[in-house]
Amino acid sequence: MADEERMAKDLYTAIAAKYPDATTFTRIASSEQRHEERVLALLDRYQLTHPSTTAGTYDDKDVQKLYNDWLAQAQTSESAAYQVGVDLEKADVADLRTAIDTSDNADLDQVYGHLLTASQRHQAAFAAGPGATPALGPNGQGARNGQGAMNGQGMRNGQGAMNGQGLRNGSCLTN
Repeated sequence: MADEERMAKDLYTAIAAKYPDATTFTRIASSEQRHEERVLALLDRYQLTHPSTTAGTYDDKDVQKLYNDWLAQAQTSESAAYQVGVDLEKADVADLRTAIDTSDNADLDQVYGHLLTASQRHQAAFAAGPGATPALGPNGQGARNGQGAMNGQGMRNGQGAMNGQGLRNGSCLTN
């Protein structure tokens, strides 16, 4: 999950650099930074190794491929960039739901629940598209209720948060 949150932050930061007037990406990248910090705090609590910190570079080949593909898609147009945001958040929502459903750890469930709510709001903001009034506050946090998630598939379908298999099968914590 740390790699997924970092990938979202890195991707939205790169998109914001390409389309500086699309402020939704800047706000949500800031929010993704906070999400990454929350997940890293869990890794510290459970004495697990942190993933790489080099922007745009990921140890997990699946996360790397998603980043590369989404970045290339986002470079084609601002509308395509917003679709990338929708797709990424839709995948994140699905992965977080799987993580929550399969976790038996209250610490993980609490953090994942917060991340799920934020991802649903991010998805709604991206779905509104370019020129829309963002449904986000100044720090990328949701500013209003009622922004439910759309159904979608996870980045990789699979099993829960604690099986130590990394992101390849939908796991949230790695060895």
